[in-house]
Amino acid sequence: NNMALGGTSMGTVKRAEARARKKENKEDAGHTAQKLMLTWLTSYPAMFDTIAGYITPADFTTPLYHKVAELVFAQHEEGEVNPAKLLNQFADSEEQKEVTSLFHATLHLEGDEERKQAIRETVCRLKRDSIAYQTSNLAPTDMIGLQKLLEARKRLEEIESGKITLHISFD
Repeated sequence: NNMALGGTSMGTVKRAEARARKKENKEDAGHTAQKLMLTWLTSYPAMFDTIAGYITPADFTTPLYHKVAELVFAQHEEGEVNPAKLLNQFADSEEQKEVTSLFHATLHLEGDEERKQAIRETVCRLKRDSIAYQTSNLAPTDMIGLQKLLEARKRLEEIESGKITLHISFD
């Protein structure tokens, strides 16, 4: 395909594009994991028991999802997640749209096994991104923070390897 272009410049551009897309995909996958988790938490209150001790609002690193997570977790503490009340916290119409889509997302998962698999993957993905994010924002002198991240990483590995089983139910 070495036409008049000499072949190199096109190849270079393509590679740069692919690289940019890869980064985007990685961010999108992280984005999707956060979004999915919020959808599950608002659809299935029992999910809070599944992720207790693993996932906290701090693991949602996208600013909007972080805000939603904090509200959802707080509402859960108070007894019930209430999407309508949650929406009132967002004045910006773009944000409202995005938050509404969380509550109305449909999860096409066949059967419990596939669901469990998807949830495990989502928990791991979320946690992995969160650890990476926190690692890159950690002060080198923050020994306590470092210790926490090491523990989180160990727990993540235990979930990924199946040593820890998440108790998943859809009530």
